[in-house]
Amino acid sequence: MHVKKFLCVFPLRFGCMVIGCLLGVADFLMGSVALEMVISRSFSEYVIDFFRGMDPSICVGSFALLFYILAFDHFLMVYGAFKDKTIIMGIWLLVNYLLLMFTIATALLSIIGVFRIGKLGYYNRVK
Repeated sequence: MHVKKFLCVFPLRFGCMVIGCLLGVADFLMGSVALEMVISRSFSEYVIDFFRGMDPSICVGSFALLFYILAFDHFLMVYGAFKDKTIIMGIWLLVNYLLLMFTIATALLSIIGVFRIGKLGYYNRVK
């Protein structure tokens, strides 16, 4: 069975273009805000506290680069939908699948880390 409609209303090609443009522009804007923070070296207290032991300009610059790569990936989806290039659409799916897997792995590892820290704190308190 082939998917022919986006949200059961719009043609799938139009839906891919709209979603790709919206996500691409959003990622580009977030990357631009992060790059502006790095260039002006004006970080909020929240950012400095979040990256305690690391240089905030390197960390925020890395996030800016990630946002620009994702924006490029979303614009590739728009181009693939516009020119009917299934290979480019497959690349978009692969990149977003890997991003989902890394996000799930990070979330699971952070939960395990919280439990281990809590366990260490509990054992140190009992002794």
